[in-house]
Amino acid sequence: MSEDNTANDSFEEKNEIKVEYDDEIKMEIILDSDESSIDNFIDQSENHEDENIIKEESTKKEAETTNNGNNETNETPKDDDVLINNKTKIGEEYNFKKNNISKKEIQKNIFNKNEEKKENPQVKRQSCGKCFLYFISFFGLIIAIVSGIVFHEKINERYINLKKFLTKKNVEENVNKKNEIIIGIDFGSTQSGYQIFYNSEIMLEGNENSKIIPTELIFDNYFQKGLSIGQQAKYFPKENIEKENKLYFSKFKRNLDPKVKNNMANASIPIGKQLENDIVITEYLRLLKDYIINNEEKINYTNIKDVKWVLTVPPLWDDNSKNKMKELAIKADMSNVQIALEPEVDSLAIFYDKNIKKELLKPGTSFLMVDMGGYTVDFTAMKILDEDKNLEQLLQPVSFAFGSNLINEKIIEIIEKAYTKEKLEKVKKTNYRLWEKTLDEIEEKKKQINNNEAKNFRISINFNEGKCNGWYDLCTLNYNGIEIPYTSQYIDIPAHLVYEIINELTNKILEKIKDNLFNCAEQINLIILTGGFSNNIILREKINNYLKSSFKQKVFLDEPEKTVMKGAALFGIKPNQIIKRIIPVSIGILLDDNKYFTFVKRGESIETNKIIEKQIVPFDNKIQIFYNDENEEINEENKKYLDEFEIPYSELPLADRTITISMKFSSFISVKLNEKGIDSTDTKMLFFPS
Repeated sequence: MSEDNTANDSFEEKNEIKVEYDDEIKMEIILDSDESSIDNFIDQSENHEDENIIKEESTKKEAETTNNGNNETNETPKDDDVLINNKTKIGEEYNFKKNNISKKEIQKNIFNKNEEKKENPQVKRQSCGKCFLYFISFFGLIIAIVSGIVFHEKINERYINLKKFLTKKNVEENVNKKNEIIIGIDFGSTQSGYQIFYNSEIMLEGNENSKIIPTELIFDNYFQKGLSIGQQAKYFPKENIEKENKLYFSKFKRNLDPKVKNNMANASIPIGKQLENDIVITEYLRLLKDYIINNEEKINYTNIKDVKWVLTVPPLWDDNSKNKMKELAIKADMSNVQIALEPEVDSLAIFYDKNIKKELLKPGTSFLMVDMGGYTVDFTAMKILDEDKNLEQLLQPVSFAFGSNLINEKIIEIIEKAYTKEKLEKVKKTNYRLWEKTLDEIEEKKKQINNNEAKNFRISINFNEGKCNGWYDLCTLNYNGIEIPYTSQYIDIPAHLVYEIINELTNKILEKIKDNLFNCAEQINLIILTGGFSNNIILREKINNYLKSSFKQKVFLDEPEKTVMKGAALFGIKPNQIIKRIIPVSIGILLDDNKYFTFVKRGESIETNKIIEKQIVPFDNKIQIFYNDENEEINEENKKYLDEFEIPYSELPLADRTITISMKFSSFISVKLNEKGIDSTDTKMLFFPS
């Protein structure tokens, strides 16, 4: 016993042969061991082999006994026989080593021994079970990999399809689809501007898709086309204009005013040069369109054709001027254009203005909308009908040429009287930039006048025309009994004189409002003011005094110079938000030599897009449309010519023909002519006469 322990200790100390036992009795032999170590290893292996063989035989016997279901007892090999067999096997291994068998042969021998053990049925079953599990695991892994690949491909395919769909939808709906890009344009006398909405998405808070551009144009007279607009035109070197055969235009919008009736636009530089007003306006609109394309990423020369344009005009213009504006816009490649009235679109923009509290715009509220611009003052009255912001018109749009530019013109009149018109014309020819600075200073300083106690209204001149009065540079102008001092460098207009000019203009505006509100003044409980002139302090004071007895509340809109362009774009999204309108004139047709049929009378409230029809038997080859400014039916005495239709040729006599005339009323009149038995129809869009 002690010898065995000594041998084992010696074996473990060298740690040259390591034995691991498990179900298959795995052995790892370090083949550089000496012979004594191998002897000890064989003795240990012998003992373990004996125990394992006995266990295996016992397990086999129990399995066979259970399967047969009887009580017979199988004979078990004697222990001595087992030991002898085992020793014989291990001795063979020992002899291999003792006879200097190579390391590879020893490893092969051990491998063969293990293979013999695997021939045991129980070991086989265990091995097969493991193989089966390995197979199932491997098969499952393959299925998982294949499924993953298929799933990835499907996800990738869906992603690509979704991306294509969204891209196509974005291109078709956001860019190319008709009417999904809406651009509202405020064509102003001094400044113009635009507002863009994409996909009818109303975004006004922090919206950068709007710009204000001066209504100024540089025209290339050699190539007969516009060269630049806006700031580029404003700051174009004016001294080079005449040398380079160019023309500079500003304030040309008012030439469309029916009271002006000027078909020629006068160039500011060179003075005396003229160009057809239609060409000037068309070129300005064309360059405005190009400006939008160059400054807006989502708009290009491909989808610009599908843009819905809404161009605003003042109610002051007559039917011819409004139609002319539309024709010129179409010439400027704004093919899908709609004309809208400035005070009407203002009424749509108020619902998105941050200066108006929501509780002021609840259903049932009636408000007066006043737009005070540089050229005209426009107003209308509306009633909010429901939570959808639908409106009913209480007062048809009204417009008067009482804009703030009249103040500038009065001040320029004073300057001309002081320095003479001839000297000013000379300055404009030789140094127009200097004259422009004077005009800009007038525009800015008129906003600073707040009461009649303010300081003098000093305007820098710097004409460098020498002393204004002989040897000393101080002169005095007597203007309507008021002494106005001036020099060659500046003129001091008394502040109270400017105050009187502004006060006179605001009184005219308020009188016009009172005159036109006689039918609905009691319904109005809110007044909303917008337009650049609404920032004037004197005007606001006059409005406050007027409101004390007439209105409950007032609101001045945020960014009033942008209200029209925002409202124009909103009008493009929802043109029928004003669901009832007041008809401004009576409209009718001539039935025969002495009879007329009246479709609507002035002052009637008509649902938007309501159609009124009349069947007639024509007595002539044309049908004439008339109107009057009175709240009466059309007759021979009050009729005014508006338009006419030519009746298509037919072999049938007139007495056998039946023609249906349909009129649809909104911000304009849509007239349709349809003849029974004939497929062709004739349609016209007419504006209400002013």
